[in-house]
Amino acid sequence: MSGDINFDPNDLASSHIEAVVKASSIDTGIKLRDKDLRGNRFLGVEQYPEMRFQSSSITKSDNAFILTGQLTIKDVSKTISFPFTFENQTFKGSFKLNRRDYHVGGKSWVTSDEVNVSLEVPVE
Repeated sequence: MSGDINFDPNDLASSHIEAVVKASSIDTGIKLRDKDLRGNRFLGVEQYPEMRFQSSSITKSDNAFILTGQLTIKDVSKTISFPFTFENQTFKGSFKLNRRDYHVGGKSWVTSDEVNVSLEVPVE
């Protein structure tokens, strides 16, 4: 993962977050599953080597911040928003997405459409 974080809790209007994840970096600990997930049926890493997030706004909520921006996976970009905290130089947040909204995999009896994403990003 790589990115650019410019975050000032006292100047949210000037704050922004960008992140890039190499799709081939997926590692479930099971080589055969990873190969399938990297293939065209799921992430298609040959054609879509990166997943990206570009913030459009950061606002303050009760006990957290709300991050809004464009999430791009494969050929689909959608606006998402999710809460995060910033404590001890670490960002923590989570959100859910529908993998099929991003053309990741098809209908399945065993694979849920809903994916839980949890982030913990230390800042140096």
